[in-house]
Formats: sequence, C-alpha cells, structure tokens
Amino acid sequence: MRGGGGEHHYVALDGLRGIAALLVVVTHISTRTELQDLFRIYGLGQVGVMLFFALSGFLMMHVTNGRSCRYHLRNFLVRRISRVFPLYAFVVVLAFCTSFVLVDGRSLSVFGIRGFGDVVEHLALLKGNGVLWTISIEIFFYFLFPLFWWAKDKSWAHFYVLLISVFVIQQMAYFVGGWGEMDLAFLGIIPRGHMFLLGMAVYPLVGLITEKHVVFDVLFVLSIILVALNLEDVSGALFGYSIYIWKNPVVLVLLCVILALCVSVKKVGVILDNRASVFIGKISYSLYLMHIFILQVLKWYTDWEVDDRLLYWAACLVLSLAVSCLTYRFIERPFRSALNSRFCTPYQTAPV
Repeated sequence: MRGGGGEHHYVALDGLRGIAALLVVVTHISTRTELQDLFRIYGLGQVGVMLFFALSGFLMMHVTNGRSCRYHLRNFLVRRISRVFPLYAFVVVLAFCTSFVLVDGRSLSVFGIRGFGDVVEHLALLKGNGVLWTISIEIFFYFLFPLFWWAKDKSWAHFYVLLISVFVIQQMAYFVGGWGEMDLAFLGIIPRGHMFLLGMAVYPLVGLITEKHVVFDVLFVLSIILVALNLEDVSGALFGYSIYIWKNPVVLVLLCVILALCVSVKKVGVILDNRASVFIGKISYSLYLMHIFILQVLKWYTDWEVDDRLLYWAACLVLSLAVSCLTYRFIERPFRSALNSRFCTPYQTAPV
C-alpha cells in the first residue's frame, strides 16, 4: 500500500487487475486454438470480467471515501470518463479503419465495426460488439454511482439500504432473463450490475482488517481453487452440476472474498504486489482492448493458429503486451492527463 496526497493506493489491486486482464487474454487465445476443452478454462475470461466490474465498484468507493458528492461529483465523472473513453473511442475508430484492409479479398474486420453507423452506435454506448460490451456497462455505472455516493454521504445505513434494495431489484430483473439479447449495450448493467454492487459492499470490510496474517493467505488460495472448481465445465465433470458462472452464488461470494483479502495477504501477496503484476495492471485496460486486434491479425496473416499453437500463444501474448504498452503510453495516459487538467477543478488534482 502506497500513501501520498492524503490518500492511499492499494498496489495489490493493480496486480489483481492485471491478472484479470490476463485471464481474458488467455481465454481468447485458447478459444481460437481450440485448447479450452483440453485445459477446461472456459469461463476464466468471464471470471476476469467479473473481477473488473467488482474492482470498479470497490475503487469507486475508495476514491470517494471522505469526499462529498455535492462538491466532488464533477471531478469524479471527469476522471472516470477520461480514464476509459479516450482509448475506447480510439479502439472503435481503429476497428472501423481495419474494415478497409483486405486480405485475400476479405475485410480484416475487428469487432464487426464496418460502417459509420456502427462507429456512432458504439461511441454512444448503444452497441458493444466483442469485449466492447463491457465498456458500455462500465461507463453507464459511472453515472449510476453518484446515487450510492449521495446515500453514503448521508450515512452507512442509507448506503446499505439503497445497495440491498438495488441488488434485490437487479436480481429479480436478472432472473427474468432476456436482457442479454437487448440491443442497447449499456442495458447490460441489468444482468451484470451485481458485480459492481458486490465490489462496493466489500470495501468497508477491508478497513476492518488491521494486519496481515498467514490465515488470509490460506483463505485467498482456497478461494481461487474453489472458483476454478466451480467453472461450468470443471464442476460438471467432477461434481455433476454446472451453474452459469454469473449466477453461481458460490463464485460470487468467493470473488468477494478474493477482492477483500487481496490487500491483506502476507506471503501470497508477492503474486499481486510485484513489478510485473503491477505493470500489467497499469496497462490492463489497453491489454483488454488491444489483444483482439493482435489475435485477428495473426489469424489472417499466419497459419500458426492451427499449425503451431505454441508459437501462436507466445506471439499473441508478447505482441499484445507490446502494443498495449504503446497505447497506454501514447493514447491512454496522455489523453487522461489532458482531460483531467482541462476539466477538473483545482481542489482534486491528485491522480485517481
């Protein structure tokens, strides 16, 4: 944990975010090389996305801790949008541009963005092809969170009454079904919003843990093992049951435990709090969006996906990390800094 500017930064969360991004990347590579059945990793990518959403809820609570919604709302929204939207817009436009690249007479299309209408719909968060569906939900959550922030300013009682009420309503709507097929991408918050809520609910619990203890390491590792055993294919093969991972109550509880403990583990913490994990965490957003381009380019220009799967794996991973470093350095970070400098008011200048 690093301190500075009157607030602290949970370094372990950067590492956890990096691992979540790698789960998505590894799943997508395995799917394309038809290795997911061999390793039974179907669902790991979904776990990565679930962690992303829970982390967002947790971090929204953290960055607003001790700050009033009335006076800090503008800065909050500016910093959140500047963190996500510039790279998202860049990826949408880049995907549109790739549709004009022809390989053997066919378009090198990414995310199925082929026309100007697709670009407009994605930028307006009305559509979300491929992994882009998650960004629409993420941004929409930013505009919903101030309601919880306002309740938290009133009292923790107000906050939890609102949180539980919204969770119950969301779950009722969730189990009705059909939301995943709706055209408006941002409405995906309805079947997926519980992960943000769970991340928010976990935040106060972290403050109750005053010191690191080896027992947290045991619980952390055990939780990871149990999540793996509850992946749909694994649980079906081993235990005879298979529950959709977004609706599996065991997985939901375990992910909350992992999130709550990741900042308190002692020896296992080295997995999260090291230079490699933290670095991948910093570029995780770029990695999450850009790896799809690498997978698609290698698919169109090489036969490694079929002929040399190990080479395809290595190339996808290395190139994805390299490209993500570039987009983080030249797109994500400078645009975020510029927008924050231009639109944030002086009383909140520290990076969030």
